[in-house]
Amino acid sequence: MLLHLEHERRHVTYARRWVLRQAAEVGIQGEARAVVELLTSELVANALEHGPAGGIITVHTSDHDGLFHVTVSDAADALPVVGNPPPTAEGGRGMMLVDMLADSWGTQALQGGGKAVWFVTRIGEQRPEQVTPRSMAPASG
Repeated sequence: MLLHLEHERRHVTYARRWVLRQAAEVGIQGEARAVVELLTSELVANALEHGPAGGIITVHTSDHDGLFHVTVSDAADALPVVGNPPPTAEGGRGMMLVDMLADSWGTQALQGGGKAVWFVTRIGEQRPEQVTPRSMAPASG
């Protein structure tokens, strides 16, 4: 499913509700639903914050092989970074949350400019207890 949004703050709520309807249709509920809600809000808010004013934001959902995918695209070329802001910082935690809570996530530069940021969560399974961001986890070996 595909949703195109104008660059307006109120569209974070609209996108979140739209994605939650798609998630419910494939059986996402409970904690996984809350994760989809939060991460969708973060990605759309980032697209609004860092994308060009007047640009279009696209939200895409799909499901296959027991996974639910959410992708948010905007016209900005800069890729998001997982930050580690100090506790007193007012922002900068969005991608840290994505890194912590998504089963997987990534970015892709778009042909012709812009980027897509995506995350995946499992359908119908309990979430693992992991709370350490993958980018901050100790190296194994």
